[in-house]
Amino acid sequence: MTHSMHQIPLPSDEIHLWFTEVTDISDFVFLSEHLNVLSTQERHRYFRLATASKRAEFLVAHLLLRYALTSYAPIAPQSWRFFSTSNGKPEINHALDCAHLRFNLSHTDGLVAICIANQLPVGIDAEYINRSSESHKLVCSQFSNLEISALNLLKADKRIIRFYQYWTLKEAFLKATGLGLTSKLSDFGFEFGEDGFPKIVTNMPIVDEGAHWKFFTPQLTSTHATAVATYWNKGDRMTQRPKLRFWKSVPLISKEEVHG
Repeated sequence: MTHSMHQIPLPSDEIHLWFTEVTDISDFVFLSEHLNVLSTQERHRYFRLATASKRAEFLVAHLLLRYALTSYAPIAPQSWRFFSTSNGKPEINHALDCAHLRFNLSHTDGLVAICIANQLPVGIDAEYINRSSESHKLVCSQFSNLEISALNLLKADKRIIRFYQYWTLKEAFLKATGLGLTSKLSDFGFEFGEDGFPKIVTNMPIVDEGAHWKFFTPQLTSTHATAVATYWNKGDRMTQRPKLRFWKSVPLISKEEVHG
């Protein structure tokens, strides 16, 4: 089935980030009427979720993914089919002839975020910043010595922000590689350069040259941390990086490109 929605050009040197602030949605009843857009498996997962808020978040995430992908290919939202790699990373079913489209999805309390790229492997992670929680002190056991030393140099308010930046960078990198939980989070770390962009520091075999990996930490909202990771081997990999563009959207209701 084809779809007539106007398609957005996706050059191979761009990553498009779509996001929805769940608090912007006033009519979940309307969205729930479109539950049939999801696959049977997705609907089963939806109904197994314990709370209304988690079901709403899941529904928004998977509707946004399908409608965002339809912005790049003549395929109806309900016709997208996916499979998981051996490492559990979701990909588009090969039968749809859209293998050039790569995507990754993350959702957390109050935010859904998706990145879509043309041939570039991508990973994204979003986390709600809980400033009152002490859990970040425990999770630091998953950080590298480099990261822990950097955190200890910061004042409390900046430390909590940098903590969530590190955490989302690690998750985004593992999702981009497809490694998932097969690697320890302390096996690699990040440091921020003078240009403000993070770079990876590790001896992991998959990171043959750290300069191939590019990372972003866009601030989509004041209460969330987000990170994007991609493998970049175009042009001068030392000085160039893909362009990140942003679409703020409520599935079925609105979308607009915004500047990050």
